[in-house]
Amino acid sequence: MKIPRKKELLRLQAKYRTDNKIGGVLGGVPAHLVAYWRKKKKIPDCELPKYTQKQIKSLWETWGSDKQAAAQLGITPAAFYKWRQKYGLKYKPKTLKFSQLQLNLFGEVKGSSDSGRHTLLEKLAAYKLDQKRVRTGEGFVFEPDLVLLNSDWEKLLRDCQALGLKRVKRAERVWGVIPYRATSNGSADNSLKVREFLKEHQIKNVLFSKEGFCLQLLWEKCALSALGLAVGADPAVAGVGFLGSWGVKLSTAELAQGLESGRIEMEIPQSVKISLQGKVNPGTFAADIYSFLTQQIRAPVLAGRVIEISGQALDSLSLSQRMSLALLWTQQPIKGVLLPVDQTIRRAFLSRLKKSVPLMQGDDRAEYAEQFEFDLSLLEPQISFSPNSAKIVPVRQIKRKAISQIVLGAGCQGRLEELEIACRILSRHRVHPEVELLVVPTSRSVFLAALKKGYLRTLLEAGCILCDPGLETWERRLSCSGPILTTGRLSNDHAQIFQPREVLLASPATAAASAIRGEITDPRDYL
Repeated sequence: MKIPRKKELLRLQAKYRTDNKIGGVLGGVPAHLVAYWRKKKKIPDCELPKYTQKQIKSLWETWGSDKQAAAQLGITPAAFYKWRQKYGLKYKPKTLKFSQLQLNLFGEVKGSSDSGRHTLLEKLAAYKLDQKRVRTGEGFVFEPDLVLLNSDWEKLLRDCQALGLKRVKRAERVWGVIPYRATSNGSADNSLKVREFLKEHQIKNVLFSKEGFCLQLLWEKCALSALGLAVGADPAVAGVGFLGSWGVKLSTAELAQGLESGRIEMEIPQSVKISLQGKVNPGTFAADIYSFLTQQIRAPVLAGRVIEISGQALDSLSLSQRMSLALLWTQQPIKGVLLPVDQTIRRAFLSRLKKSVPLMQGDDRAEYAEQFEFDLSLLEPQISFSPNSAKIVPVRQIKRKAISQIVLGAGCQGRLEELEIACRILSRHRVHPEVELLVVPTSRSVFLAALKKGYLRTLLEAGCILCDPGLETWERRLSCSGPILTTGRLSNDHAQIFQPREVLLASPATAAASAIRGEITDPRDYL
């Protein structure tokens, strides 16, 4: 039996508090033996309260109810009442925090009062079509809330020309992204043709790829809606599922027809339900959850189906982590990914747009093609040998694997929360001299926010290389030999671009911790 080091015992004590629980985590070690180890290493008994006064006060001022506040901590209302009495919080707050204000302006959602046997996708389709009932396998004509034109421009322009497109219907719902990268022959004609196309068809909603990742830009411009339908030629359009919207990838020919008619004819695909239970541990992030799930569920099971993710563990994820999780799933051959519209989504829309959205989630008794349930309470940081390898292992099993280049951000990743995590780890350390850590913020607004908060200064002082958020040519920097550790998809075809080099997928915390030692490192040692 390997005796844990003092640092490991301190970490376990801060997390689990009792010798009995620590022994269980260490593989069933008796509590008296854990106590003996602590005594030998001069570690006193844990005297800190489980919940601080700041935590209890914040929850009490937020909810004003023992039952609702206790649900956030996973304890009983009576237990929360005792904690409240201990800290002298005896009276109800006179005012609640506005960020938690719950308004039910919509009443009951259409399609949710039938028999309690509807998937989230069926409910969303019924809500969009204003019908009481929608079933899987039925075909319907939808009016998309968002049409994203950001990829395969050459094919799209050819298909529009072959169709004889004269006028784009509902142009106010179309967003065009002007590409930065030149065409294969080195000319900029493609970008000029895109500008001419957008101007000719009076598409005024224009984004520039040099400003950052398109979905992040749309979120910043409040162009993404909950319970909507988004279509595009890029698989990343399915990432709108983090808001409870359905994102569907179409061929350029289908997209051209949709531009002309303003409507899309689609069949409701089957859904796969993934229920995530337990509490997500510190040091575990969306990339770790995605890697773990792809190891447990093989791609053929998900092909051609919509993934619906729900559960207690999802409730604890921030909006940024939900967006990361949804975008990572777009690498799979699926028909979309959907997360429920819960209080986290409602609060986001209340704070940004000052409007409420109805709650919506799938029914427990709904008919799903497949159903999976996983407990994430003991999930550790993961490493995925992406994109085509099925090898996914915990970080602790692959420690000391040397890394030459690390990409933090890039593509669909690199939001402010991820930069904050890396900053927290690197604040008192420096990047290993033999490692290049490239930091690519997901948008220019994120870049400026990180600059204002001092994150970029900390990262630069630690030895990071800062890249422009919209400059797609940053990939040319990845030229030296050795494996690449990245926090997200580098590009749509990075499997071909970086062959025969290994491309490893990890969380921002794992990437930052690995940059310090120059090898795969468990981020929990630094958090």
